[in-house]
Amino acid sequence: MEEIVKMRIFESSKKAYTIKLLIEAEKLKTETKKDFYTDYVEDIINNRNNLAHAYSEYQNGKEVLVTENPDEIIIFDAEKCAHIRSNIICYKRMLESLFQQLNL
Repeated sequence: MEEIVKMRIFESSKKAYTIKLLIEAEKLKTETKKDFYTDYVEDIINNRNNLAHAYSEYQNGKEVLVTENPDEIIIFDAEKCAHIRSNIICYKRMLESLFQQLNL
């Protein structure tokens, strides 16, 4: 599992899907809403991709990052960024728990 997480040429969505399969195969315990892969894509990968295409703008006297998708406009303000940081910490803890369960 450590090797999967560290690989740079193995894109993050494939890593997450591999970890999902490992969780299922080894019957590991995780706290997820749906499953590891779906949650990781929604909570981490989609935000990363949206931030990659964001531009800076001032709204109500504060600088925010904005991404325009066909379906919505996403505003990355202090609250949204705090939520993203919280998700990153959550997944870091989840991965550490999986490492412990696998004795890595």
